[in-house]
Amino acid sequence: MTLIGVILIAVGLVAGFTLLLLDHDDEAIALLSIIPVGFVLTLGGLTATQLSRPDN
Repeated sequence: MTLIGVILIAVGLVAGFTLLLLDHDDEAIALLSIIPVGFVLTLGGLTATQLSRPDN
């Protein structure tokens, strides 16, 4: 889940800002809007990883 979140963030940032520079605003907004979803998935993955660690 963490890796999927990081991929969504990276794709959203790179492709979204590239499309903004190319003046494709509607598509850019759609790609930039997946960035918060990526942050939520990354946070959820990191939290799940920390909570499922075995106690030492």
